Amino acid sequence: MKRMILIALTLPVFIPTIGFAEVRGEVNLGVQLNDFDDKESAKFNEYRDKSDGLFGSADVLMSTDTSYMGFNVENPALDDQSYGMKWGVFGLFKGEFFYDELTHHLSYDQLTPATGVGNDVVRVPATVPAVARWGSFDSMVEVKKTGVDFTVDTENPFYLKVSADQQRKEGLKARGLYATTATFELPAPIDYTTYNTMVETGYRSKETNAALTAGYSFFDNEADLFTLRFGSVIEEYSTPVDNYSYNFSGRLTQRLPMASLLAVKGSFARNISEADFSKYLRIASPTADKDFDGDVRYIRGSAILTSQWNKELDSRLFYNYEPIAK
Repeated sequence: MKRMILIALTLPVFIPTIGFAEVRGEVNLGVQLNDFDDKESAKFNEYRDKSDGLFGSADVLMSTDTSYMGFNVENPALDDQSYGMKWGVFGLFKGEFFYDELTHHLSYDQLTPATGVGNDVVRVPATVPAVARWGSFDSMVEVKKTGVDFTVDTENPFYLKVSADQQRKEGLKARGLYATTATFELPAPIDYTTYNTMVETGYRSKETNAALTAGYSFFDNEADLFTLRFGSVIEEYSTPVDNYSYNFSGRLTQRLPMASLLAVKGSFARNISEADFSKYLRIASPTADKDFDGDVRYIRGSAILTSQWNKELDSRLFYNYEPIAK
């Protein structure tokens, strides 16, 4: 039986400071203990870290009549830790920085006849050794995300938002592979980085809300080729290729007479992938790179008009447009 003991302590913080500023916060501290080896079950720890030790969080907010700044931290001693910071001036701007870390546990102590675990080339002898001589590995992916948001929001109807983040994935994940007359489940390396940026500007009033948004995303795979050497046989396997996308969108909400409301929105997105076969040993096609490049565009639009004619009658007219442009 699996049993976990949690001991939590909450410490509220309130510290008056000089002038109009003050500091408020809360600290939570606890100890977790398990009566089983936490390496037994990857499912139990799949999206969290429940190993023995301390856990807790802290939130601090400092403010004046015109501005504020805050910090937060959660589980700094564990693998599911996070940190954040926020700041701003009332009626002018606000910002936020965040860092989040999580290890996705898939399985522990998987057996493999391969050598070179963790590399993009693994080797299996032509004569597969007995299972007793196989090695082991943990199938898990560490995910780290860092980002920042900044908003200019003054007393006038206009606003501006800018955000950027980076997500890093690194680890090992079991992959089923076929080589000539044998089938294997081998550790494939994961080494991905995704970058996202977004800019939005808009206008807000009682009658009208409008916004324009632009975004860009780039996916970079450092382990873009996985090779199995089974004796003298070479098998090459593709992994997710580098790709990027950008998008533009707009939306408008307008109040009209007769208790009517018009909502219109439209968007354009383009996704482009670029395959690189120059590293492959078994692909000799001079057009392979172009043959496997991807370019998909999406155009979407919609409009809806709702009206309340009287207590007994209302209407709703709408239109959707969603083809795929090639």
